[in-house]
Amino acid sequence: MGRDASVVGASRSLSSNPRDETIFLVPLACCREVVSFMANPLNPERLEVVILSVDIDWAPDFAIEALIRRLDRHQARATLFLTHQSSALAELDPRRYELGLHPHLPDRLDLASALSTLSPLAPQARGVRFHRLIQSTPLMAELGRAGFLYDASLLIPYQTHLRPFRFPPPLIRIPYAWEDDVHAMTNKPWTLESIDIEAPGLRIFDFHPIHVFLNTDSPSRYEAAKKEGFTLEACRRLQHSGPGTSTFLDDLLAYVHRRRVEMWTLLELAQAVSRGHVPEGCFSS
Repeated sequence: MGRDASVVGASRSLSSNPRDETIFLVPLACCREVVSFMANPLNPERLEVVILSVDIDWAPDFAIEALIRRLDRHQARATLFLTHQSSALAELDPRRYELGLHPHLPDRLDLASALSTLSPLAPQARGVRFHRLIQSTPLMAELGRAGFLYDASLLIPYQTHLRPFRFPPPLIRIPYAWEDDVHAMTNKPWTLESIDIEAPGLRIFDFHPIHVFLNTDSPSRYEAAKKEGFTLEACRRLQHSGPGTSTFLDDLLAYVHRRRVEMWTLLELAQAVSRGHVPEGCFSS
């Protein structure tokens, strides 16, 4: 393994436009410690838990407000990764919403500079998901030194049996298997059955306010709204009426209610991990 032992499940290309979302997959390398829940009653394979995460991604306020209203109606809980100041996030219930940071590192901007801009938005933030899921061993080490408890930038699409792990210690890495814009790139139907939601492992979902507002079903719908500047008028006109991101979220929230599934924030999961047993070991691809 080279000097820079990158740990990446899915990353995005570094273009000049923060909204460009070109996905490429890189194999997960290796880590020294794997979090074991075998003797822990908070094992996600034993306790039904769903975690909603939201990458704000510079969405217009109307899209953020619409998503928050929907989550509030369902008394849902979620982790929101912030990119900018928004009045739509000013009066969130702290009992249901965790605020994390979503740093953008254009041209490998140093982490300290990115955090100096974002941290005032959520001084209490303990978690990070990098925009475009940028990752490297030095970056994760720096994140741990900065005092963050967890990183949630590891996307392994549709993978079951996912568990948190520590790499590099003490940073907790939380992988996830579903993201709305990635699903839109596939031919999979917008149903819970298509993702094997009953399979063991972490059930963590990542949504974007603009995709929920548009009910995005394909990248072309997002690109059309982008060309028109994401105005309210354009986004309303381009909203999809069939199955898409919005209907998937509705089905997921209905599933949570019907099955009486617990909803956690990513911070609660990371705190459970920090209280668990962490044996020596190695997790490799």
